Amino acid sequence: MENQRVRITKMLLKNSLIKILHEKKIEKVTVSELCEDAGINRSTFYKHYGSQFDVYSEIEQDFFKAAIEMITFEKEGGKTGICRFLEFLKERKEEVYVVIVLQANEDFIQRVFDIPALRYFANENYDDRFTERQNEYMRIYEYNGGFALIREWVASGCVEEPAQIEELLLHLSDYGKT
Repeated sequence: MENQRVRITKMLLKNSLIKILHEKKIEKVTVSELCEDAGINRSTFYKHYGSQFDVYSEIEQDFFKAAIEMITFEKEGGKTGICRFLEFLKERKEEVYVVIVLQANEDFIQRVFDIPALRYFANENYDDRFTERQNEYMRIYEYNGGFALIREWVASGCVEEPAQIEELLLHLSDYGKT
């Protein structure tokens, strides 16, 4: 269990990294720059992390933990997991912009759709008319297309309501399946 001082130090480092990542790629961020922005001594940094990549990894872990908690525990108004996930993204735009728009990779996309409440988005759409491999292609298309739509929505400032984006995702997921 971390004490309050450790939690504050880590929070400062994560917030600084999120701020810096709006300006440059993580590969260009130095530990010195990160420490200076956070007001943290380098030796303190190395007590908790080995590199800026470790800080970013923890930001991603925190993202997934918070997303899963919100989707799992907030069952208000009969909203689906997709809608609750989109609401989560809209509420945390700054942090989410970094992990979804600026830094996301294939592994991240897979992890998003591995969240139990979102998994059905692509898994329920297998079609008996196609081979298992063809269905896998469709799943990949839905994951990447759905994620691209979400990424663009976040990049545009989450202007539309989450329910509107959910409706669009579900419509596109069902498109062509008759």
